[in-house]
Amino acid sequence: MIKKNDAVVCINTTLRSSMPLTLYKKYNFTPIYIYLENKKPFVDYIAVYKEFKKKIPGLVVIRAPSLNPKDILPKLKKYNIIALMPYEESVVYADELASLLKIKGNDPKMTLIKKDKGMLNEYLEKKHIRVPKTLRSTSKNISLTQIDKFFKNKFPIIIKPVEGTGSIGVVCCNNKKEVEDALRLNNTLGSKFRVDKEMIYQECIKGTEYVVNFVSSNGKHVFTDCWKYHKYINNLGNSIYKMDEYVTNFNPEVLKCIEYCKKILDATNHKYGPTHFEVMYDKKGPVLIELNLRMFGGHNFLNNPVIDKYSTYELALLSYIDDAKILNKYLKEPLKYSNKETRVAYCLTAEKSFKYNLNPLPFFKKLKSYYESEFNYKIGDLVPKTTTLFELIGEVQLKNKNRKVVLGDIKKCEAWEKQYLS
Repeated sequence: MIKKNDAVVCINTTLRSSMPLTLYKKYNFTPIYIYLENKKPFVDYIAVYKEFKKKIPGLVVIRAPSLNPKDILPKLKKYNIIALMPYEESVVYADELASLLKIKGNDPKMTLIKKDKGMLNEYLEKKHIRVPKTLRSTSKNISLTQIDKFFKNKFPIIIKPVEGTGSIGVVCCNNKKEVEDALRLNNTLGSKFRVDKEMIYQECIKGTEYVVNFVSSNGKHVFTDCWKYHKYINNLGNSIYKMDEYVTNFNPEVLKCIEYCKKILDATNHKYGPTHFEVMYDKKGPVLIELNLRMFGGHNFLNNPVIDKYSTYELALLSYIDDAKILNKYLKEPLKYSNKETRVAYCLTAEKSFKYNLNPLPFFKKLKSYYESEFNYKIGDLVPKTTTLFELIGEVQLKNKNRKVVLGDIKKCEAWEKQYLS
């Protein structure tokens, strides 16, 4: 039960992951945005809270004095903080602050492990949970001989940063030369995209890739939604997103992925907040690609109901403030209440660099299942060849109760892309 002067805090969240703050009137809380200044912030957080100032006139903005959560305590004295909702960069800070405030959160030490792909795989392997074969090292001190010995000269292997998002710095290597090239690429990306120097080397598991999302409240995990990734590997070894497809057919494969993810949440003692899994399903079953301690923020479908009338971001808020009163209904039978609408996020990618002189919106708005779209370039911009999620030309979101309508519009998207972007 929310009381007067209760406050919900977002810490260094993106526009999409700040959406719980827009529910301040419905749930009667004070919305607070904490700006935590990192040396190389992944997102322009100042622009984010300025945008939310327009949407939420009563938004309180607090700049953290330092990266030590103890230093912000005096600024929070007059508020009764009931939820801290961070983006991926600030989850450890948020859990340390929650511990100091004696409010709901996760164990900061375990959060450090969950945040590091290499450490998490080592931890889960000890718990007898299947993970990819993984070698963790820094890009400077590893040799090809070590890689050969570890993987027994079996290719392909995946190289990626221990922390990161959007497939930045993730490269599939088919031989030793491609491994060397990948290390050089990541050194270049480090200055551009804040890619970590520490890398992990993983066996390449081929299968169907799913996104499986949850919210947890007091250690109870509610499955919210599942998406199927459609990707391809380009000639540079980059994994390129083409389409996210909302899963409405909960076949045995998907159900096994859901149960597998719940085992990981229990094994890591995850208590509160949203989680976003990427899982590969092969002949042996589900295996973890990565775990992200945030909402699935890949597109604007966050506004759409996923369970009953509740959107992803409202469920994320409830995971902190609800004490499982509302969520308890969905613990045993979440699939029964899942939305069955066909939803697709189609990614527009460039096969080569070119000068942007397009106005695609009129074409896509005519599609029967058109919902929303985002375009990342303006007339006159030099568009690079797409190698990461953040270099996409844009994204078109389609949704309709009739699946055939959406499938027909996907073909039209593909035809437009072939005509103008290939």
